[in-house]
Amino acid sequence: MSAVSVEVDASAVVDMLDQLAARAGGADAIAYREAQAALSSIGAVPVDTGELAGSFAARRDADGATIVNTTPYARYVFGGTRHLAARPPTLGYTAAELAGRVTEEVFRG
Repeated sequence: MSAVSVEVDASAVVDMLDQLAARAGGADAIAYREAQAALSSIGAVPVDTGELAGSFAARRDADGATIVNTTPYARYVFGGTRHLAARPPTLGYTAAELAGRVTEEVFRG
């Protein structure tokens, strides 16, 4: 059996990778938009005055975005204390599903 020589023009592949990299540069903005959208699906937050439930926000960070709660006592309610069991909020979908949505949007452009 003899070897077959094949020439490949890699410029199209390089161009495609460059385009994907440019889109990925916008991934932080996509993550931020998705985090903002996720705010409406947060549930299972204990409600007394409504301050805790109304204090969620999306913030841009090095990873794209983070959902935070600005109430000073949120970490005690969500993380628990030695006297109070943790009651973390829930999200209407998993982190993996959120990552999949962000990835789809990056590659969709």
